Amino acid sequence: MNVEVNGKQLTLQDEQGHTITPLTYQDSIYLPIRGLSQNLGYDIYWDSDSNSAHLIKESEYLQLMDKDFLIMNEFGFDLQLPKSFEGKIRPVIYKPEDLTIKTDGNGDPLTPNLKAAIEMWYLPEEGDLAVKLMATIQIFEKKDWSASILGTQDTLMGMKGNYVYVLHNPVKNPFADPTKDNLVFWQISNQFNEN
Repeated sequence: MNVEVNGKQLTLQDEQGHTITPLTYQDSIYLPIRGLSQNLGYDIYWDSDSNSAHLIKESEYLQLMDKDFLIMNEFGFDLQLPKSFEGKIRPVIYKPEDLTIKTDGNGDPLTPNLKAAIEMWYLPEEGDLAVKLMATIQIFEKKDWSASILGTQDTLMGMKGNYVYVLHNPVKNPFADPTKDNLVFWQISNQFNEN
């Protein structure tokens, strides 16, 4: 069986890239949602907690892992980093139930009353390949936040809906200049201020 969209034949594939065919059952045709959505320009995320598939229009921005995307979407946070940073940065997201931790990856204290936190880790390409914490993005509910909460190294990134986003203790670039890691670390750090 062939599937065409606007005269173009689609090749439907599963997550491993294997070609799959539509299923006919009791006079109905069933198409694999992943294969169809990807051919139509959508990424698909599966949320096992709610047993739901989320289709998101493909973007020129870095796509996060399924759970990370869904958690960030829950708090209205739209981190738009160019796809060129793929493999160079890894967010680690802490939901409310994970926030029993009191310090970030550098041992700096987190601000009380957080709703969520996102640690941004840089993955070096040269020399010392140990990951480096770039910053922690703290998410507050508006009702729990005031400007007095900001530390001397914190920057208000913005507000959306019921949430406030704060860039907490951004780390100075640890890489020597001129190196590729120095340049990429600097470019990503600048993106945090633009989001």
